[in-house]
Amino acid sequence: MKNLSQKIEDGIKQCKDDLNNHINSVQKETQSEIEKMNKVVESNVDRDFVDKAVHLCTETITEGTYASKIKSEVDQHLIGMDSQISIANDKIDEVRKKTIIEQDRGNRISNIILYSVQEATTTDHDERWKEDREFCLVLFNKILRVPIVEEDIK
Repeated sequence: MKNLSQKIEDGIKQCKDDLNNHINSVQKETQSEIEKMNKVVESNVDRDFVDKAVHLCTETITEGTYASKIKSEVDQHLIGMDSQISIANDKIDEVRKKTIIEQDRGNRISNIILYSVQEATTTDHDERWKEDREFCLVLFNKILRVPIVEEDIK
């Protein structure tokens, strides 16, 4: 029985370790993607803006309508930036959602669901919680002979 208990504990520990490793890799990948997106947005915005500004300056010298051209170019540049920022924000939101899903899976990996358990007799939430914990301790320690302590129950 101790051997089975040890196997169960080792299996749960291995699942937790695998999930933690997976969550860490997803978080690193997410951070890497966010950094890449930021670099792409910054580099595209800066290069485009500088190129357009140089082009406008040389055109202005020959044509003389500096203020109106600068205004239109800046407006076009800002519109382009809005779409790039929107795309980057969408990617960041998508990555955040994936991270939340993975964390939720990690939090539920060692849950045990028990059916047909007698309901607690009291209506007080704290008392019901205490009775449920006591039932689980008796079930695991005395019936299943899997040694646990109250701190193991979350």
